[in-house]
Amino acid sequence: MTVIDILSIVILTTTLVIGLRSWIKERDWRLALVVFPLPLAALSHILVVVGRSSLFPITLSTEAEQVVDLAMASLIFMATLIAGQLVVRHKAALSDAHESEFRYQTLFESSPVGIGVADMTGALLACNKAILEPGGYTPEDIVALGNNVAALYYDPAERDAVLAEFARDGRVHDREVRYNRKDGGWYMASLNLVPITFRGQPCILAIVMDVTKRTEAEAALRASENFLRLSQSIGRIGSWEWNLATNHARWSTEMYRLHGIGPEEFNNIPEDYTRFVHVDDRAKVEQAIADLLNGHAEPIEYRTVRGDGEERVMAGTNAIVTDDDGNPVSVIGTLQDITDMKNAEAALRASEQRFRALADATEEGVLIHAQGVILEANNAAARLMGLDPDTMVGMNGLQYLSEETRDRVQAHVARGEPFVGTGTMNRPDGTNFEMEFAANPVEYKGKQARVLNFRDVTARNEAERSLRESRQRLRNFAAKLEEARESERTSVSREIHDELGQTLTGLKMDFAWLAKHITVDEASQSRIDSMEHLIDGMVQTVRDLSSRLRPGVLDDLGLVAAIDWQVREFRERSDITCEVRLPSDTFDVDDATATAVFRILQEALTNVARHSSASRVDIDLSATEDSLFLTIRDNGSGVPEEALWSADSIGLIGMRERAGGLGGRVEIEMNDVGGTSIALTLPLPR
Repeated sequence: MTVIDILSIVILTTTLVIGLRSWIKERDWRLALVVFPLPLAALSHILVVVGRSSLFPITLSTEAEQVVDLAMASLIFMATLIAGQLVVRHKAALSDAHESEFRYQTLFESSPVGIGVADMTGALLACNKAILEPGGYTPEDIVALGNNVAALYYDPAERDAVLAEFARDGRVHDREVRYNRKDGGWYMASLNLVPITFRGQPCILAIVMDVTKRTEAEAALRASENFLRLSQSIGRIGSWEWNLATNHARWSTEMYRLHGIGPEEFNNIPEDYTRFVHVDDRAKVEQAIADLLNGHAEPIEYRTVRGDGEERVMAGTNAIVTDDDGNPVSVIGTLQDITDMKNAEAALRASEQRFRALADATEEGVLIHAQGVILEANNAAARLMGLDPDTMVGMNGLQYLSEETRDRVQAHVARGEPFVGTGTMNRPDGTNFEMEFAANPVEYKGKQARVLNFRDVTARNEAERSLRESRQRLRNFAAKLEEARESERTSVSREIHDELGQTLTGLKMDFAWLAKHITVDEASQSRIDSMEHLIDGMVQTVRDLSSRLRPGVLDDLGLVAAIDWQVREFRERSDITCEVRLPSDTFDVDDATATAVFRILQEALTNVARHSSASRVDIDLSATEDSLFLTIRDNGSGVPEEALWSADSIGLIGMRERAGGLGGRVEIEMNDVGGTSIALTLPLPR
C-alpha cells in the first residue's frame, strides 16, 4: 500500500465525516448528494488497495480494478460538482444575510420611533437614537446608569405597573408612562413591550414613542371642550349641527339642558324639533327652517316648552357650511336662553314707566344727561327752565347754568363724585331762579350718565332772607334794649347807692347822735336799738340791690374780678362747691362783651341753684388772641332735651341772644357725669 493510497483513504474518510456532520446539522437534502457517494468511493478505493496488499487474499482482475477506479472517479467527480454548487449557494446566502442585517441596522437606527432591546433583568442590550432623544440622553449616559432601564422611569409606581402588566399579559400595549429627562423634567411616552429572542436568549423588545405634544394637545382640547361646555352652561348657550346629507342633527349637552330633556328624548331628526317649540311660534320656526334651506340664515327669537312644561324664550343664530364647490353640506347654530334677559327688559320698561310717571308727578325737575347733553327730562324740568319738553332732549343743559354754578358742577363731574348744592339756573327769556340740586352718577340705557334733581328755591330763599333780616333786627333791638336796660340798671344802681344809701347812712348817724345825747327809759332805748338794726339792714339791702342791678366791681376792676366776686357771692348764698379757673394774666374786653359774659355767668349759676340739684360747679375762663371761652359744668340732673329750645326757657334764650348779638354762640348739652355743660364762645375785637 502506497503513501498515496493511505492519503486517499484519510481524505475520503475526513470528507465523509464532515459531510455527515453538515447533513445532520443543516438537514439539507442537497448535502446527501455529496455525503452518500463519498462512502461508496471510499469503500471501492479501500477494496482495491487491500486487494493489492498481501494482507488479504483477494485478487481482482485488471478489468475489475479499472471498473472500480472508474466508478470511484465518477462518484468523486459528481460529489465535487455538487459541493462546488453548494459552496456558491452558501456564499450567496451569506451575502443575503449580510445585506438583510445591513437593512435591519439601517432601519433600526433611522426609525423615528424609539426601539430598544433589554434582557429579562432590565439591562438594555441595544437601542436606537430615537429612544434616547426625548430624554436628552446619550449612549454614554445610559452606560453611566448601568444600562438599567428601570432608572429611566419618572414614577416608580408607573414602572411597577408596567412590569405587572407584562408579567400578567406577556406584553404591554400602548401604555402611557412618564420617563425622566436628563435636565430633571419628564416627558410622556407611549410604550409597547413584546417578548423576543435576541442573540439566542429571551429578551423584551420595547417600542417607545414620545407623545408629550400629543398629550398636551389632548389636554388642551379637553380643557377647551370643558371651557366651551362651562361657558355654554354659564351663558345658557347650546350649539347644534345639522348634516344635510344624512338629515341628522347633533346637539351639545347644553341643548338638552335648555330644553329640559335627555338625549333619548330627541331622535336627532331636525323636523322633529318643532314639537319642543311653543305652538304659537311653530309657524315662525318652520318658516325659518325653510329660509335656512334656501340659503337665508337669519337670527330668530321664539318660545320653547321644556320637558317640565315651563316656557322659555330662545334666541337662535345659525350659519350654512358649504363644500369647496359652494354646495351646502351642513348647518351649524347656537341657541341661547334669553328668558331672564327678556324678563329684565320687561321689568326695566315697567320701571322706566313708573319712573316717568313719578317724575312727571313731582314738582321737582329731573334731568338725565351725559356730559351735559340732555337724554331725558320730566315736565317739571321743562316748566322750571321755560323750555319745550319735546325739544329738550339733545340740548346742552349746562348752558342754562350760571357760570359759577357750571364751574362747580363740572369740577365734581370730572371727579365722578355725587354733588349736592345750590346755584342759579338761567331761562331762555333772560330770567333766572335760585335752585337747590343734587347730581349723582347713574347708568342710563347702558351708558354712564348723571341724574340732576333740582327745585326752585327762590321764594324760599327770599323768605329765609327776610326771616334772617327780621331776626337780625329783633336781635339788634334786643341788644339795644339790653343795652338800655344795663344803662338803666347802672343808673338806678348808682341812684340807689348814692341817694338812698347816703340818706340811710345819714339817718343812721342821726340815730347814733340821739343815742349819745338823749337819756331815755329802757323801753325807749330798746326801740331806738331796734330802729338802728333796721337801718343797718336797709343799708345792706340797698348795697345788695345796687350790686345786683350793676356790680360796681365789673365797671371798676373788670371782667375777671367781677367773675371772682360773683363766684364768692354764689358760694355764700348756696351750699354748692364752686371752683373757678381764671387766666393769670388779665385781658381787656369792651363793656358789651364783659357785660354779656357776666350776665350769662349769672344766669347759668342761677339755673344751677334753682334746678340742677348739683353739688359742684366748675367754671373755666380762657381767651386767645381772637376769641374768649367760658365753660360752666355742673354735676346735677341736667337739662331735659325738650327744655333746651322751649319758648318758656327764657334764661337759655337770653343767653343765646346775648351771645348771638355779639357774633358768638352758646352750646348747651349733657356732660359725661349727667349734668349740664354750657360753653360760651365770643369773638374778641382786634
